[in-house]
Amino acid sequence: MDWTLYKMIRDAENNIIPQMLVPGTGFRPLTGEAVDVGRYGYDNIMWGKTSGGVYVPVQVDAEGKQAVKASELEAKIDTLNAKLDAITDGTTPATTQLTGSFVRESTEPFPQGVEGNDLLLWDTGQVFVHDGTEWREL
Repeated sequence: MDWTLYKMIRDAENNIIPQMLVPGTGFRPLTGEAVDVGRYGYDNIMWGKTSGGVYVPVQVDAEGKQAVKASELEAKIDTLNAKLDAITDGTTPATTQLTGSFVRESTEPFPQGVEGNDLLLWDTGQVFVHDGTEWREL
């Protein structure tokens, strides 16, 4: 739908007002008034006014509650950034755990394994898989 086919709605002072395009009809004002049962202005969109007086769309759920809260997202991002900073500067080690793969020289004893573990003998190229009882060569 080409929105340029329709004239945008303006207020008494000739300012463009918050509005939505209804295909085949044209622009309709987003007034906050009920346009259907439990629906205001346009499905899942409401308008919020910033401290600077600018109207911005805000996504809401079916009950009209804000779908994503910026403060919650910012708090999570801050927490993740702090964790990453601690790992990269070395104050908190990144905890890692190898699971299931072993690399050994053929002269070393085989490790204890559990079903599904892999073992590579790097000097011979042999590969083994643990069957839950013992190591079996592939």
